[in-house]
Amino acid sequence: LLSDLGYLWDHPLKHMTMRTVAHNTVVVDEKDQAAKDRGGDVLFFRTTPHVKAMEAESRAYPQAKLYRRTSAVIDHGGGRSYVVDFFRVQGGRQQDYVYHGVAKTCDVLDLKLEPAPSETLYDFVNVRAADGAGVWRAVWKCGGNAECVAWNVGQPGQRVFVADGWGQRDWKNSDLGATIPYVVRRGEGDDPRTFVSVFEGRQGGEAFVRGVKLLDPSGVLLVETSLGSDYVMS
Repeated sequence: LLSDLGYLWDHPLKHMTMRTVAHNTVVVDEKDQAAKDRGGDVLFFRTTPHVKAMEAESRAYPQAKLYRRTSAVIDHGGGRSYVVDFFRVQGGRQQDYVYHGVAKTCDVLDLKLEPAPSETLYDFVNVRAADGAGVWRAVWKCGGNAECVAWNVGQPGQRVFVADGWGQRDWKNSDLGATIPYVVRRGEGDDPRTFVSVFEGRQGGEAFVRGVKLLDPSGVLLVETSLGSDYVMS
């Protein structure tokens, strides 16, 4: 659903899949993460029949005082599950929460994107932009009749970009020039911020998650499902 691009081994363009923006993470100041002395700590790991959660942090960027991710699988059984992601970051002048689909296109719902030809966004093309303060969705196919639905819980001051970027996976170049859609949710300034997202995979039929609402910017979320209401707090 959120497939990594993999690595191109000794391919001349290997860096395109190793660079930070090729991954589903936060990029600070449009730079790659530190390659040395970044460390990393698992702050907690907890499993129960209905919730499996993990939190970790690292010194991925020298200018970032905070770089911490908390992710949880909320499982109601019978294939009815979703992932909640809280990514907290502070430091640098610009913070980009980035993820990409696996298909060539994705549908963006509940958000009015406008072409932004004057925007320079990494080396992406076909850049579209919008105010990112609300809750909106990105949906893409994952093979067969599987779909991934990404609920993006925006906050005031954020901007959203959707653009086409590097999508090659085969080191033999059978897919040379392939592109995939990248979603970039951008915050600016030195204030601490939390990027909140909900991801659901589904095999046809109706979605299990019906709605998402941020009750408290510090990390309290209401997730409406076909079974009722879940409150998720971090």
